[in-house]
Order: sequence, then C-alpha cells, then structure tokens
Amino acid sequence: MDVTIIGAARRNNGIGEFIARYFHARGASITAVLGTSEQTTSAAADHLRRYGIKASAYTDFSRMISEQKPDAVVIASPGPTHVSYLQQCVDAGVHIFCEKPIISPGAEVHERFLTDLFDQASSRGIRIAMNSQWPFSLPFYDALCGRFSPGEIESFFIHLSPLMRGRAMIPESLPHALSLMHARVGPGKIEDLSLMETDAGLLIKFFYASLWGRCSVVVELEQEEYQPRSFSYGFNGRIVHRNIEPSTYTISLTYRDKTLKIPDPLELSVGDFITALNTGSQPMIDTEHILETSSLLQDIYREYTMETKG
Repeated sequence: MDVTIIGAARRNNGIGEFIARYFHARGASITAVLGTSEQTTSAAADHLRRYGIKASAYTDFSRMISEQKPDAVVIASPGPTHVSYLQQCVDAGVHIFCEKPIISPGAEVHERFLTDLFDQASSRGIRIAMNSQWPFSLPFYDALCGRFSPGEIESFFIHLSPLMRGRAMIPESLPHALSLMHARVGPGKIEDLSLMETDAGLLIKFFYASLWGRCSVVVELEQEEYQPRSFSYGFNGRIVHRNIEPSTYTISLTYRDKTLKIPDPLELSVGDFITALNTGSQPMIDTEHILETSSLLQDIYREYTMETKG
C-alpha cells in the first residue's frame, strides 16, 4: 500500500510524523509528504528518515497525486485545510485517513458537505476514516475497570490538557469525548449543555441522550504546555489515568492500584484503517460515527461562540 502524508511536520503539536511512522511500521510505503513550503516539507521528509522512511517532498497536491499515484492519503494538516484536501482526495479516487476533527467546527461548509462527500466516496468505493484514537483503548479500559453495558452507563468523565486556550480547546479535545461516548453507547443528542471558563481552561457539562437513556457528561479541559500532558477518562466514576514513559513512549492506564501497559491507540487506529482497506470492510470510526460526532462538535462550538460573543 502506497501512502502520502499531508502535514508531516511536527509544528503546532501536529501528529503527522507519528501517523507516518505507524503506517510504515504496519507495512505501508510512505512515498511522499505534502506541505506549504519547499523548506518545511523537505525538512519533514528528512525527519522521517529516522524511521527508515524515504519520502519525496511536494508542495502541490495534484502533482503529488499524478506522480506518486498513492492508494491512500493521510490528512494531518491544520483543521481549516481539511475541506479542500478531503474533496481533492475524493476527486482523485484515493482512500483517506484524516486527523480529527474531520472539519473544523465553525467552517462555512459543514454537515451538508460531509454528507455529500461520503456519498461521493461510497459511490467510488473510497474509504474515509477519521483518526479519533481513544475508542481503541476501550478493551483495555474494560480489562482494568470492568465493562459496563450501554444501558448501565450513567456518567462519563474525561480530563484533557490541550496546548491552547479558549475556543481552540474545543476542536482539539472534544472529539475524543464524543467518540468515546459514541463508541460505547451509540448515537446521541446533547441536552442541557453548559460551558464555564475556568482559570486553567474550560469545563463543559451536558447530558448525552441516546436510546439507552441520559448519561451525564463532564469534560474538563485544562491547558498544559509540556509533554506528556495529563489525560484521564472513565464511566460511572471508574476513572483511568494515562501514563507515558517519555524515553520509550510506553503507554499505560492506571485504575486505583492496577496498571496495564497498552499499545498506542494511534497505532491501533492506523492499523484498523489498513485492515479496512485490505479486507474491504468499514473502519471502526466509520461514516455514521464521523457524521454524528462532527454534528455534535459543531453544536457545542456554536454554543460556546454565541455565549462568548454575548
């Protein structure tokens, strides 16, 4: 499988470099990277050599597609660029692995664009996956805390520590919360939403109303500048904490006095996409998941924008 990466540089907390590494580790050939300038794109390509990746550097999408003819394109560029790249990828007939959020909330085109995009992709046999990796950690959460059935889930808590402050926290962090809820209880609606700015960031509370009833959700966003930043989540008060060993990037989850080493959920997300392409199946973060969580993200972002303007 030949793959090209849009946004392989590490600037502004990007993860394109790590996505490229995991595709390479899973047997894909990273043939090219695309960026905004020759200097930064060449630097990104050179940086990937440490993983054994020999990628050509491009600043023109059409030329990259024409010359490299990839099977799939990774979109790991800043959110505002996604709309253009998504459409160009579908027009080019290539599969897409896109970093979350698939479209920045507040964009002029949103739900209708996504619906049309997925219809076009489906008619051409194109797979589109969004990288929202934490649902892939749920089997390990269950191993530590026990599994709740959807109907047993009454509350959900998540703490995230984005690099930025203000409204930028929402598209950066909230997709993780929405994806975990969707993966565990299915589609839902947001009710009784409240947003409160705190000294450290933002506190978001709402009820997630699904076929199984209403689940209270608390999303705690606190800015942290340095890695590894804190992260925790859990259902019904059983909260796991993510730990990272910086020298080896070994990831583990801790619940009370129990600790479990886990694979990087980002690698599992990449592997799931590759499996979907190889088997003709749907990725775990599929069309319904993307459309539903993107719509909810848009709703919360819109409400925050209205409150702060008021």
